[in-house]
Amino acid sequence: MINARYRTWPLPFFKFRLRNVKGLINSLSRTAQTRLLALESSYDLSCWPKLCTKKEYLGNLYMLDILDRFVPFAKMGGPALDVGSAIWWYLPALKAFRPSHWTGVDLPAVQRAKRFDNWLAHAKFMTKAYSEADYRAECITEQKKRFRFITWFLPYLAIDPLLSAGLPDYHFDPAGLFRQVWRLLESDGILLIVNQGLAEARLQQQLFEFEQLDAEKLGRLDSPFKAFHYPRYGWVLFKSEIKA
Repeated sequence: MINARYRTWPLPFFKFRLRNVKGLINSLSRTAQTRLLALESSYDLSCWPKLCTKKEYLGNLYMLDILDRFVPFAKMGGPALDVGSAIWWYLPALKAFRPSHWTGVDLPAVQRAKRFDNWLAHAKFMTKAYSEADYRAECITEQKKRFRFITWFLPYLAIDPLLSAGLPDYHFDPAGLFRQVWRLLESDGILLIVNQGLAEARLQQQLFEFEQLDAEKLGRLDSPFKAFHYPRYGWVLFKSEIKA
């Protein structure tokens, strides 16, 4: 956990939540509206307007869409872990997709807490809506529990994004952090990794090759919900299919 000399309680927090859901839906393309109807028929999105800004709502639709299409086999099971959760704005999508307990872990939140930023406050605001969700501002190396499903969005594969997040360069260890996450995965577990941009996806592939792991390449994760400027690329690993 955060060192005791730093505050760990949330700062006063306020956000402009989505008020006009119908207006947002009407602004979507016809394809996106059709897809939204399909998602609403399978998942409970009723609490999203109470938690999300307009941008977050759209981002959660994107997240739920790719989870539903690319890893539908991961819907059910035990506790799940999300690595690098940041402010955990996408927790609603994770909980809609897989209602079991979620743990979010983020190291930059430690640095933000030292500077009295509100990353921790926002994450706590999101988790408060769910009885089975907790957020930890700590390094993934402090985790001991194992999980059957782990998501890892935008791991630090180059040093510049890590420095931009406020972390010192000695935290830059892509291979070491990956091995720790891999150890936390149950023997029959599933690991989903999503990268930003083709350059990071190539670095991710090089890491898999270095670790001699055969990851299933999902390719570019396009969606009718246009939530991000840069494209996302995905990978999924089934631990039971990979020899130790």
